[in-house]
Amino acid sequence: MKNKRIYVLYAPGGNGHKSAAQTILETMKRRHPSCETLIEDAYGFGAPFLRFSLRIYDSLLKLDPSYVKYGYWLLSAMNTDESLTARFPETVRAMANRLRELQPSLIVSVHSAINAFVVAALKQAGLFGKIPFVIVCTDLTGNFLRSWVHPQADLMVSFLDEGKQQMQQFGIPNRKIAVLGGPIVNPRFSDAQRTQQEARAELGLDPHKRTLLLMSGGVGIRSLLSLTDQVVSSGLPLQAIICCGRNQRLQNEIERRVQRSTVPCRVLGFTDQVPLLMDAADVMVSKPGPGVISEALVKELPLLLDATCAVMPQEQGNIDYVVESGIGKRIDNLASFRRQLRALVEGSRELDTMRWNLKRMRKTESAQHLARLLMHIAQGGISPNLQRLPQVDLAG
Repeated sequence: MKNKRIYVLYAPGGNGHKSAAQTILETMKRRHPSCETLIEDAYGFGAPFLRFSLRIYDSLLKLDPSYVKYGYWLLSAMNTDESLTARFPETVRAMANRLRELQPSLIVSVHSAINAFVVAALKQAGLFGKIPFVIVCTDLTGNFLRSWVHPQADLMVSFLDEGKQQMQQFGIPNRKIAVLGGPIVNPRFSDAQRTQQEARAELGLDPHKRTLLLMSGGVGIRSLLSLTDQVVSSGLPLQAIICCGRNQRLQNEIERRVQRSTVPCRVLGFTDQVPLLMDAADVMVSKPGPGVISEALVKELPLLLDATCAVMPQEQGNIDYVVESGIGKRIDNLASFRRQLRALVEGSRELDTMRWNLKRMRKTESAQHLARLLMHIAQGGISPNLQRLPQVDLAG
């Protein structure tokens, strides 16, 4: 029997979508090595203006996240399915040519902005109804963009029941929705068997000092500056790892600010060593992205979520999820952050409670369930098995 080929498409917009595609790739390699899994940035299919538009999101995040909400409201109000595909026929044509070339057994999207283009390309290539199309929504809870769902996709995959409820509100029937029961996380985060002290020694840190990990997302959010200032000026007996993402200007400025700090600080740009950094930390400070929350769950790492600047509408539910689950707290202002830093050093009971809740909620199998689900679709086609997929025992 011919080996199956799964084609996964992502696009710019933070680093979370690419990370989700890489998680699918790594999990498929481990669980189903006979299946060829390809991931590709749909940015390459775009016309110049469309590519520019896709990059605006990252630029706005670097400048000021509060601007992003206006784009969110605009996209929510627009009928992007019809307007964008009609305005950019060359993008549809390029994608259709790629589908004819690859002839995949299954197409997977992990980005809201490309789903209408995939459906249009399948139709233009004469492959609609012949190749299954699955959308994996990477937003953790609800309040996501309408363009995440497409009525002509064969299946929508949600991490949690909250996402399923919104898919239903957008008109997707229950038979077209599968819920994994938890977010997908790259299996690399479960590979290492190192202690906290071993991780700190590997990084050249004091193995016995309270350690704070500050993350600003893949693009580097500027609110990290004010949070760093609070750490530097605290004079507390702790150490910090500060990750600035792909924002070189932000990294340069933070490096200048920590030079004379009595709190030891390690400043990094974008790094693929996040599992090691999490192993070394007692608490992680981060923007409320779904990916980093999912990784913290696997690493059982308490969270402080940055709400000192505007929270993107689709990520507000993530903060509620973390706080209500008892696995972290929100940082509403710099005064509350200072109090939370002191509690970290003093060994607050809240940290112990967060760790217990993290251990209770920890899930490592969702990516495996997704890989099994995708393989099932690639092997079984779109009819009649696809209609029964949400009832498949994914944990089996």
